[in-house]
Amino acid sequence: MSTKSLRAFRVSFIGITLMVAGPLLFSMGFGSQSARAVQCGDTVTTDITLTANLGPCPGDGLVLNGDQITVNLNGHTISGTAVGSGILFSGVQQGTIKGPGTITNFVTGITMGGGAGAVMIYNIIFTKNTEAIWMAHPNGNIRVLNNVILGTGQQGKGIEIGGGSTAYIYQNTVSGYPVGIYIGTDAPNVFVDENLVTLNQTGIWAFYPDRTCFTIRGNRVLFNQGDGIRTGANPASMVPMMAELPILCLQGVGGNIEDNTVTNNQRNGILVQAGSLSSQYIFDNEVTSNKTNGISVQGSRMPNATGVVQTIGNYTERNGTDLFWDDVGMNYCWQQNVYSTSSPLFLPSC
Repeated sequence: MSTKSLRAFRVSFIGITLMVAGPLLFSMGFGSQSARAVQCGDTVTTDITLTANLGPCPGDGLVLNGDQITVNLNGHTISGTAVGSGILFSGVQQGTIKGPGTITNFVTGITMGGGAGAVMIYNIIFTKNTEAIWMAHPNGNIRVLNNVILGTGQQGKGIEIGGGSTAYIYQNTVSGYPVGIYIGTDAPNVFVDENLVTLNQTGIWAFYPDRTCFTIRGNRVLFNQGDGIRTGANPASMVPMMAELPILCLQGVGGNIEDNTVTNNQRNGILVQAGSLSSQYIFDNEVTSNKTNGISVQGSRMPNATGVVQTIGNYTERNGTDLFWDDVGMNYCWQQNVYSTSSPLFLPSC
């Protein structure tokens, strides 16, 4: 074979090799972000699948920035040194964080601030984080599904929702926090649905019904050291908010508490501290064996309060007092509840 023919053969051979090997190399992930080992603090702009544990990180674990990003923990752990966030959203329009996997020992496991769009977080174990999931002022719906969230009992909240969040919190286990699930102010539509909330100080706390719209439904709220489910702030702390107008809720009310099982909490099973303008409905809950009161309603001390609180169709037995009202305010009523004890003895009917 001539030198010229040999040279042509080699070029052809190399071309064929690249045609065959190129797709193979691409399929193996060479050149993609998911294929290389990420480092603590890396900014992630495309989908990524962890191939090894990450950390302990001296600051943030991963920072997400891009239109659509999926982080697959793929059975691995992102660990910290009690600072920063395990995963920090920074301008993500649509994000998914999926397990199985673990995020542990950060100030916040996952942080979503302003600019976060539609986000789904599921099938992850959160341990030893001061706060597991924090969300405020996102631009889309947040879904937190089927996670196990375990705190140390010292500080923080398991899940904190606020500042414009529309959120669906479904079938999570939350344990070991001063507040298991916290719904803050200015949250237009929050559903807390079918979670197990146990061994916290306060189980579920919807802070301020006039500035929040929530449905707390179908949860098991057990063995918390304080109140099982609580709404409202202490009346004295609500005074600076008197001038604020209430949020327009999609459901037309401030909050629904329905179909929950609330038992063996050390204070009240359900404590409703009424807002001044919004309404709350407590119905079809099973509230038993709570140390102080089963269902406790503290009336609004705010001037010109028009909010309605209706307590209807609940089963309340073996509590310190099954149904309690502090006899303050108006527009509160009780109907078709099963109970043995109440204070006052006769409660206004609906």
